[in-house]
Amino acid sequence: MCGVAGVFNVSDPCLTVGAMIKDRLNNRGQNGAGLALGRDEGEFFLERSEWDSTELIRKLTQQGFFRGCSNYNCAIGHTRYGTRGERRSLQDTQPFVADM
Repeated sequence: MCGVAGVFNVSDPCLTVGAMIKDRLNNRGQNGAGLALGRDEGEFFLERSEWDSTELIRKLTQQGFFRGCSNYNCAIGHTRYGTRGERRSLQDTQPFVADM
């Protein structure tokens, strides 16, 4: 079963949700992890990994992302337990972002 965590209107949503999916939800799904952040202006940031949340956090840390992410005000994180599609598929890893 997958794991989902989200926060709204906290001072540093990416660190809060990042810690939640790494520390509390990693065992809920190890076939993919993703993090989506949003700003009031309607801008979004999305990063996903076809591996577990530890790999996602490592990927974001290597990019230097956590140093400049405090200007977002909401976040959602997801860990995937692959029951459909490819077990390790970036295409099937959530969260998804769509323009409508």
